[in-house]
Amino acid sequence: MHGRHLSIAQEMKFSYPWKLVEKKSYLHVIFDRDLKVASNAVIGGGFVQARHFLNMFVDKSYNSDTPAADLREWLKPLDVPVERAVAMMTAVHLHTRAIGVKTVGDIPMFAIVTAGVGNAVDITTGDVEDIRYQAGTINTMIFIDACLTDGAMLNAIMSATEAKTKLLADLEIKDSASGSIATGTSTDCIAIACTGRGPVLPYAG
Repeated sequence: MHGRHLSIAQEMKFSYPWKLVEKKSYLHVIFDRDLKVASNAVIGGGFVQARHFLNMFVDKSYNSDTPAADLREWLKPLDVPVERAVAMMTAVHLHTRAIGVKTVGDIPMFAIVTAGVGNAVDITTGDVEDIRYQAGTINTMIFIDACLTDGAMLNAIMSATEAKTKLLADLEIKDSASGSIATGTSTDCIAIACTGRGPVLPYAG
């Protein structure tokens, strides 16, 4: 499967040029300069500056004590600098990814999500095991053409998580151990990235 660029990269004008390259083994969003990011990604977790955003495909049998080291090795042949990257992994086939586009006021934004619920859990049961990294997960990357404070970045993560949990409830996805409605998976990953354009926004949802 050859790489291809997402058509909305031309249709949606961000302050900075960007593109999405899609291949069987990864999704790669590339900006021409750094964005402010808040994430719990395996590579680039915390508050970082990054211009490369990757969701890497792994086999559903993947179960590793060293996911960060594995990702660093996989990024090398792509010539992606680790210090400017946010990278996560999934066992979901990447052609099933969903892309959402929205403009709120004059602020364009888009989200790319891959969703697997093979290890769906209800966090309130207290039975979640996280000894090794398992890749049956819900990965969310959200890009906002605005200037968000650190607090607003965390607010955006809260808003996205609430939306995810509501959708799981609507679909009646259950924790296989407890039988209760799942709140997510044990390895969900999210990245919120903003360009810094415009006035400072203290809230995001």
